[in-house]
Amino acid sequence: MTKFDEVRNAVAVADPNNPDNYLKPNADGSLPIGGTGTFGQTKVTLLDPTTGAEVLMSDAAMTVNQQALSTAAAQVRPALANRIFASVKNNDAAINVFVGSSAGVTTANGYLLKPGEKLDFAGYTGAIFAIAASGTPSVSYVEW
Repeated sequence: MTKFDEVRNAVAVADPNNPDNYLKPNADGSLPIGGTGTFGQTKVTLLDPTTGAEVLMSDAAMTVNQQALSTAAAQVRPALANRIFASVKNNDAAINVFVGSSAGVTTANGYLLKPGEKLDFAGYTGAIFAIAASGTPSVSYVEW
């Protein structure tokens, strides 16, 4: 069993210096990250799922915001060479959004995000674009 398996199968991952700080894995094994307000700097130790080696994400800046969309493609996030993770969520209750990697994204070739759905990008460093099927919905994003 690797360190990754130990964390994935854990009930919670605790901060040894402060037991009030912990991450409790979701049923699917993913770790929830969230909150509100302004995010400062965070220190998290990640484990490589292949080797089990520790990967330190120290003092990583987290960016959280929203982007209004229309029926013309819009850049949600620019390319970022040191991006570790990003997530884009469709905030609308009724309108579909389509996500792609270029300004050429359309409702015919983009990845469909139905109302309330999100798409996670682990290790993707390219630009992220989106387009609305109609109207002016918005998407939320988080990246670090």
